[in-house]
Amino acid sequence: MHFTQRDRKTHRSISLRRRHLHGRRNRSIAILAATVSILAGCSTTDEVKPGRVLIVGIDGANFRVIDRLTARNGVPNLQGLARQGVRGPLLAHFPIWSPRIWNSIATGKAPENHGILGFVHDRELYKSSDRTTHALWNIATDAGLRVGVVNWWNSYPPERINGVMISDHVLPGATHLRKLAHGATDDETLSPVVHPLEWQDRVLAMVEAEPKPVAFEDPFEERSDLPHWVKADKLSRAFVDDATITAMALEVEAQLRPDLLMVFLPGIDRVSHWLWGNLEPANAYPEHLRPTPTERRAGAEALFKYYMYTDALIGTLLERFGPDDLVLVVSDHGFEAGVVFKQLTGTHDSANAQQGILYARGPGIPAGRKARGAGDRLPSVDDITPSVLAWLGLPIGKDMDGQPLPDFERGPLTTVATHDTTTIERLDEKSSGAEPQMLEQLRELGYIE
Repeated sequence: MHFTQRDRKTHRSISLRRRHLHGRRNRSIAILAATVSILAGCSTTDEVKPGRVLIVGIDGANFRVIDRLTARNGVPNLQGLARQGVRGPLLAHFPIWSPRIWNSIATGKAPENHGILGFVHDRELYKSSDRTTHALWNIATDAGLRVGVVNWWNSYPPERINGVMISDHVLPGATHLRKLAHGATDDETLSPVVHPLEWQDRVLAMVEAEPKPVAFEDPFEERSDLPHWVKADKLSRAFVDDATITAMALEVEAQLRPDLLMVFLPGIDRVSHWLWGNLEPANAYPEHLRPTPTERRAGAEALFKYYMYTDALIGTLLERFGPDDLVLVVSDHGFEAGVVFKQLTGTHDSANAQQGILYARGPGIPAGRKARGAGDRLPSVDDITPSVLAWLGLPIGKDMDGQPLPDFERGPLTTVATHDTTTIERLDEKSSGAEPQMLEQLRELGYIE
């Protein structure tokens, strides 16, 4: 049906008093007008309201193990993310050192532009104050979003964000945390590892309780069949730490319901350094690091079970985030055959270990597709922060080295010259009390001498 401009003007001016004279025609016009109104309400110019964001970092996770477990339905939560969204490799920087890469993931910038170049400098651990640019949690805070950060690399000293930051010194510094909680002081004047300070008692309680957010047996406890070089007590410590970190993240989510929650789980990396050799040909190693057939089976199965355990921990976090939210699971690198200190059998020194993992699902993310970068390139660790900003409808910093992944763009992109326009406030950056233990962990894994 065609209406002239005059007809439309007449319709707009018609009064209730005259409607009974033109009932049929006016009902048709009213239906048409209502339809136009509904379509106008669905206009692409309307603002898309974003949901919340969960980012789970898994140190050292790779598809070589995940794909084998997928065939056994062993990682159902990762499999669900792949069905609901995208998955694919995530390209890391060289050298493949975790602090460099996790800070690139959190800033959208290459190491030389965010300032964290390795594990230590001048014989001291890198701190959050060595980061020269804003991280995603600072940008979100400046945008008025509520934020939770749990155990992210180089998050000590904690930063004053709009929410809760439990720094990466919290577990190695548990002894010091007890002193602070009980009001003890000493000559070292040790600094807090949690912001805000009111959270210290709650965090301490979780550390001491050694929570079990999932029902899963420690794959290293009382095992006499593991490879002879493996120090099972250290792997069991990773099992407990990942559980505690997850419990902390769940508590932050329950108490704060943050718009952005970032959680870092280090266990797979620690376990893979000891057990990776059970997936490699025996001739890749000297005789003293060649497992017997029984040890090989036990070691490989323990590594697979740790991936399954990590998947279960991810599942508990996923329960708190619905279909309107964005969920990402990422890792910084893979693993390859290598020998460190004549006892470790997994390394990540070459291009064979350069690719980590990326899973993403949420509104606007296509289902069941391979994750893709801009153009023909693979997604990069630099792309994560600008992708999250694009999904949230926040501007991308022109000084970022990464670009939003195409599947995360939900509208016209906006930019700013830089997000580094506000001061990052931190708690005291004196010693946390955790540094000696953290340095020893790095020596054991061959990262420093």
